[in-house]
Amino acid sequence: QLKRPNFADFILEKTQKYGIQNSAVSLEVTEHALVETDIAFQQLQRLKSLGFVIAVDDFGTGYSNLAQVQNLPISVLKIDKSFLIPAPGKKVDQQLVIDIKQLADNLNLRVIAEGVEDQTMENFLLETGITRVQGYHYSKPLPEKDFWGWVFNFESSSH
Repeated sequence: QLKRPNFADFILEKTQKYGIQNSAVSLEVTEHALVETDIAFQQLQRLKSLGFVIAVDDFGTGYSNLAQVQNLPISVLKIDKSFLIPAPGKKVDQQLVIDIKQLADNLNLRVIAEGVEDQTMENFLLETGITRVQGYHYSKPLPEKDFWGWVFNFESSSH
């Protein structure tokens, strides 16, 4: 979709049609999609300039290098779960997660950690200042029909 020159127009048309503020829309793209074509980059650059939130999903597993990150039209880095879930027989490289958070802070980017599966992992992330998280520790992916029940149960729980 990002390769289509009218993608940004399409997204903008939908937000206007439904009265949604641009800043309320977050588009998650992979690193590969960001660097795949000039058209994709231009589409995302335009959307970001219009206030849309552009998030790099699975950051650190793709094609961009750290030098490129500062030039990408993004607002959010989503740390891939592979940085949080150790390979068998290995420990999580906590310093690497801390370094990614610091890089994001220096570039005024928000951070979301993916793949949070237990309280220990959540505690570590909170200690590093990462407060936006997602993962099975909170919920497995839900169909829309089950979402609101989960929200109301989550709000009344200790999380």
